[in-house]
Amino acid sequence: MINDFDFYKPALELGKLLKEFKGVNTVVLDLRDAHIWTDFFIITTVTSAAHAGGLEKRIHETLPEYGLEEYHTKRKSPDGDEWKLIDLGGIIIHLMSETARNFYALEKIWYDSKNILE
Repeated sequence: MINDFDFYKPALELGKLLKEFKGVNTVVLDLRDAHIWTDFFIITTVTSAAHAGGLEKRIHETLPEYGLEEYHTKRKSPDGDEWKLIDLGGIIIHLMSETARNFYALEKIWYDSKNILE
């Protein structure tokens, strides 16, 4: 993670971007008080694999504006159509199908974290 970098504004703006491009029930959870490996989770529901791909493209086009880049990780298998995770260090973006979002219920796990997108 970048030292002394404030991820608040980029997280908020990326959340707004996802909402603008039809991400469903988009939330930006402020996890800074949780003292974990990241500062913000952005979670949105996508309606199809094509929708997820379009949102991912928009996100990547916006990253240079905020001085951010994706941290690529090696995985045994691709994320598939249910859940795409984009790791930006201080911001983790979850593009999830409705089924995956209901199953993993990330908002319930981090129930005490404030949604700054409200």
